[in-house]
Amino acid sequence: MPLASLQNSVSIIKLGKPNGTTPFSISSTISLPNAGTKYYLRAYISNAQGATAYSKEVAFETKKGPTIVSFAPTSTNINAIITIEGRDFGNNPFVTLSSPTTNNVVLSPTTFTSSRFNFVVPEDLVAGNYSITLSDGINTTQASNQLAVNATVTEYPTTAAPTESWFIRGTGFGRNLSLIDVNIANTKLVVNSVSPNLIVCTLPNATGSFVPSITINGQRVAVTQTITLRR
Repeated sequence: MPLASLQNSVSIIKLGKPNGTTPFSISSTISLPNAGTKYYLRAYISNAQGATAYSKEVAFETKKGPTIVSFAPTSTNINAIITIEGRDFGNNPFVTLSSPTTNNVVLSPTTFTSSRFNFVVPEDLVAGNYSITLSDGINTTQASNQLAVNATVTEYPTTAAPTESWFIRGTGFGRNLSLIDVNIANTKLVVNSVSPNLIVCTLPNATGSFVPSITINGQRVAVTQTITLRR
């Protein structure tokens, strides 16, 4: 039987013709647009003479969709645990992190109840601001604010020769070369490779001491240690 969608509060589904006076059964699946909403249903049948008979009216309520009330922390680092508070999360919830510069990331909970969902910020996520959408498998809800995931820089060599290979260690670097920007001595460095914890680039042909400028997905990472370039 056909799948019907409810439009303008009324859905009429043609289910076919019975064969004479032979008893028959009919069935259909209706796609209802609103969660937590009461609907009323009745069937009718008409004959060739124009007579119409109606079934009894049946009332039912669709399952309530999830609601996010809050989540914390709202600004954090890779591998942190995020806790979402709300209601009606269902039996098999999951979250999706989305941002204009990255692909959507779907995450399962570490633990959950009908009103709390915990997940870990994945190690290979690039730093940035992410919308959080929670789904119960049928309905979805989005948090009103975004999750800020921060990049960190933990180590880089502080002395090196011009034009040689140089590395930066940290977290939140992702895997997309185009989202990495490193400048030394007013020169944008060529980024040779990037992984979630390591950036490898080529130093400029310059000498002196400089504080690197490191930007990950538009987010400036604070560093204070200088690198000295000498031949």
